[in-house]
Amino acid sequence: MNENKVTVVLPIYNVEKYLDRCINSVINQTFKNLEIILVNDGSTDNCLKICEKYKNIDDRIIIINQRNKGLSAARNSGIIKATSKYICFIDSDDYIEKDMIEYLYNGMKRYNSQITCCGFTNIYENGIKEKITRPKKAIVYTKEEALDIHLISGYIDVVAWNKLYDIELFKNVKYPEGLLYEDMLTTYKLIYNSNKVVLLPESKYYYCKRSSSIGGADFSEKTLKLIEACDEVYNFITQNYKRCKNIKIAIIQWYIVVFNKMIISNYENNKILRKIKKYIINNFYYILISNKISLKRKFQIFLILFETKLYKNIYKKFIEKYRRG
Repeated sequence: MNENKVTVVLPIYNVEKYLDRCINSVINQTFKNLEIILVNDGSTDNCLKICEKYKNIDDRIIIINQRNKGLSAARNSGIIKATSKYICFIDSDDYIEKDMIEYLYNGMKRYNSQITCCGFTNIYENGIKEKITRPKKAIVYTKEEALDIHLISGYIDVVAWNKLYDIELFKNVKYPEGLLYEDMLTTYKLIYNSNKVVLLPESKYYYCKRSSSIGGADFSEKTLKLIEACDEVYNFITQNYKRCKNIKIAIIQWYIVVFNKMIISNYENNKILRKIKKYIINNFYYILISNKISLKRKFQIFLILFETKLYKNIYKKFIEKYRRG
């Protein structure tokens, strides 16, 4: 295993429109000691041809061509093939700053951590850019601290792609194949296996939010799997680290994401609504005093609990106005 090399894994599926941009952002990194694994996960467009084009001009590139098995399986294939001490993942419709890997690598070496995270910028289809707020300087977390906050947006995010990992963390951890929300079901395990997690302040990753992606897709029955993922993470953290408080707050934030998707899609599920309300009631004190929840979000929670119908009407009008621009 090469102690000074970084493996970059790109899972690829029918993204020919974006793939050149992504691969170029990787091969032009200031950090040159890379192993670049392109995992073509059964694409039916020209992705494989694009991969082969870049392999012919950059001998650091390795292509894995497999039948379509999903994002988790593609990442797992890259992990198995990797020969480096460190590994990172980039979604193939996104792109990165030219020094992102160097930035993460130097942070990992400086703080002797096994996970290092950087900030990111959301890029919307209408061209709007939204830089996610980060602290002004690096923060070093114990794994207990990281587990406590990793579901809270803007801190240790659940996503796989804005991080550099010591590959040893994947020794007994793989991304769950055939499931949605694979990041949420994996990141907490990696944090649990780590010695510490470092959060770096600068935004180096560009996350392109497409309506056709899993995160941007309309609500379906599969979206309810997010509730199950939240429950799994919550149960693990509360059982292993009873002093964690922020996890209680983080879960309600994710529950509301699901409920809002239900509203937009006119999907009714009284069982889920009762579950959300019960959770709010059981954790109302933490919600009330938390400085991690905005006043706007607290107002949403209050309406969901006491005036659900009113909340639905308000939220629908808000979304309609937002979509009209």
